[in-house]
Amino acid sequence: MIDIKNIKFNLPNGLKIIKGIDFHVKSGDFIVLLGGNGSGKSTLIKLINRHYLPTEGAVKIDGKNINKYSRSEYEISVITLTQFVRDSLFFDLTIAENAIMVETAYNPMLRKNFKKKIFLAELKIYLGNFNDKLATALNEPLYNLSGGEQQILAFALYLKHQPKLLLLDEHTSALDPKTAAKVMDFTNKIIQEKKLTCIMTTHNLDFALEYGNRVMALNAGRVVYDSEVTPEGRGERAFLLEKCY
Repeated sequence: MIDIKNIKFNLPNGLKIIKGIDFHVKSGDFIVLLGGNGSGKSTLIKLINRHYLPTEGAVKIDGKNINKYSRSEYEISVITLTQFVRDSLFFDLTIAENAIMVETAYNPMLRKNFKKKIFLAELKIYLGNFNDKLATALNEPLYNLSGGEQQILAFALYLKHQPKLLLLDEHTSALDPKTAAKVMDFTNKIIQEKKLTCIMTTHNLDFALEYGNRVMALNAGRVVYDSEVTPEGRGERAFLLEKCY
């Protein structure tokens, strides 16, 4: 489904951040990408979601170079969620207002024939599948929600329409450990139910070994570890991954 072909990325001063990364992602893969600060994992995510342009190499989805997709087509096909919910949602707007903005971005024709009462009734039922509070607080501004609730809302709104690829860039790192664990359980549940193709970056070794079907590790801009995860091999993999830092 996704081909990363010898991707390299240099800063304008010539500093090499990504030094040649080459791998294939199958449809339905849940890849957990490990690496310390400066390893290049967040830069790799930004190359895949077109935030950065590679110095060399290419990223292809379904055999098509990502630069050939229109902006609107690509933003719908590839969803990125980070620890900064403000990158995805508007904190001064209500849950309902955010939902309307996201929905009309996916379906511009909805603006011409928008039936608010029907939409809000359906939204309440939809959000109830994710979190009871979200479903009963449609008029609540986002700044009144907890960090975990904000992340779950972003998931619910952006994954309502099946993307080709979900990119999660340390999306739990701003949460306390208990909330992060709950959001990670929720994340895995949604990915499995919707059979999403996902690449997730994290510093959390436990998350890397507990979730996903494949673990990769970056160090100094290169892939230094890449293996499928099986219950029988978790102990050995933990040892190997720790050596990657």
